[in-house]
Amino acid sequence: MLVGVALSRAGRLRAPCLLLLLVAASCRTLQRNRDWESRETLFLAGLRTLPHNAKMHYNFANLQKDLGNADLAKLHYIYAIRLWPGHSSAHNNLGTLLNDTTEAENHFRMALKAHPHHAHAYYNLANLRQQQGHMVEAVTLLEESLRYDATNRDAVSTLAGLYSEAGRSTEAESLHLALLAARPSDPVVHNNYAAFLQKIGRREATLRHYEAALRLDPEHTVALVNTATLMLTLHNNNQAEMLYKRITSRAATADLHNTTTTTSHTTSLYVSTFLSPLGDDDDGGALYRALAVAWEAEIGESLGKLYLNTGRLEEAESTFTSVLTRHPHMLSSTVYLVS
Repeated sequence: MLVGVALSRAGRLRAPCLLLLLVAASCRTLQRNRDWESRETLFLAGLRTLPHNAKMHYNFANLQKDLGNADLAKLHYIYAIRLWPGHSSAHNNLGTLLNDTTEAENHFRMALKAHPHHAHAYYNLANLRQQQGHMVEAVTLLEESLRYDATNRDAVSTLAGLYSEAGRSTEAESLHLALLAARPSDPVVHNNYAAFLQKIGRREATLRHYEAALRLDPEHTVALVNTATLMLTLHNNNQAEMLYKRITSRAATADLHNTTTTTSHTTSLYVSTFLSPLGDDDDGGALYRALAVAWEAEIGESLGKLYLNTGRLEEAESTFTSVLTRHPHMLSSTVYLVS
């Protein structure tokens, strides 16, 4: 309104003033367009504009965490907490990046003190206590986590695993079924439930849910591996061979390592139990990559064993040789070749 009034009274200067206004606004727009080129440039612009704003440092820390720059992420989480000591998510995310378990636990508890309903802080603290051998407390914390976020696949998978180990299979299955009812189109949920069913020996139901996972996501690596393994136990060698070939062809044409790190978390009870206490820090990512390499080798070796068991010796030799070429540390494959 003020600009309009000024222009109406500018007389002969109206056109030059309007042109100057348009040029200034255009320059500012071009500058903001550069700020919006990427998530990183946007958050850096926010830090330049508001260097003492906790949310700006928190957002930038999240970006660096996603990019794998753990040290820089920790620095900005700490700065965010200095500016806002009660920033619960900054405490929680910082805790997942710390190697010192005492310090990590302290930040998870501070997150819960600031926000008593913080489901992820309960989950991360539960994983830490599980890693330390405090199973009863871990179960209590996981139950609290699910109380505030009942659809957290990680928490459901981990708690169901602990229930199963304690002989509480009925309660474990109830957790899987409740999550399945809430997320019926999630292939990870079907795969997790199938892995649970396989563990307790219900093979027909297991196969149905693995197949459901693969209908929803035909390239779901973990479901493919689990289904192939199940087919071997059912002596369905042809189907197992087809699935193993499908997986190994993906390894040859795609980045199986990255696929594994993005899809395997909570899709396998083993992976979830082994890696979840490490959080999402850089060390956890390195372990995922190491697991992916071992997994790829194991798949190749399983296919070689299948050929060997069905009398296809040339194909077995070729497969074991291929495994050893890609993974020379696989001594068991050497044993098969020597034999």
